[in-house]
Amino acid sequence: MLLQFLQENFLTVIFFLQQDVPGNNLISTPYGKVPVFSEGNISYKGEPLGIIAGPDENKCRDLLEEIEIHYDKNTIEEYLEGSSENDDKITDKVFSNILASRTLERGPCFEKDAEGNIKGIDAVFDECDYITEGPWSDALRSPVYTEPNGAICIYDKENLTVYTPSLWLSDLRRVLCEALKLNSSKIIIKKTKASGKGTNNIWYNSIIATQASVASYHTGKPIKLVYTRDE
Repeated sequence: MLLQFLQENFLTVIFFLQQDVPGNNLISTPYGKVPVFSEGNISYKGEPLGIIAGPDENKCRDLLEEIEIHYDKNTIEEYLEGSSENDDKITDKVFSNILASRTLERGPCFEKDAEGNIKGIDAVFDECDYITEGPWSDALRSPVYTEPNGAICIYDKENLTVYTPSLWLSDLRRVLCEALKLNSSKIIIKKTKASGKGTNNIWYNSIIATQASVASYHTGKPIKLVYTRDE
């Protein structure tokens, strides 16, 4: 009854959290799984905890300033200090600095020779005249957009319409289907003008659009979420 009242009148301000995501709160990205809303552990500065929705944008911003967030600065590793040697080995593996790894095995060196042995990649380096070694690292680089990123989402209890400058429409549709438990035929994406084409973080937009869609899904009202230039 309360949800029906809110959908009909939308007279109040609502705070949606990760438990309000109808489907999967974790989004698969090229850098691993990223939550739509934080599930309790803060992974990075600025991670979204939830979304405030209401008919008055200024009121939403005022309430946002009044929210007090308390969190524990201690890491999980600190709580596990003093554990047994066997537990420490497990901890080192679980909390490794390596986020993801992949091994490619292609070429003649990975094929069995006449004796049935696989020489492996080391055999290739043994035959090289020069070998260059060194560390390699990668980092996300946010491009400079002409306009801020954002989305306008409208859910009419049957179809979800999303207006957003997405550069990866198939990924956006996939994420919305998983997060909202909607059939792809019920999702209408209207691409707006975008800039910064060819960036390496085009999946960011899928998270933003999903956050706004969650609020529209529960309220049945149009939701606009647009980042400021600083954000």
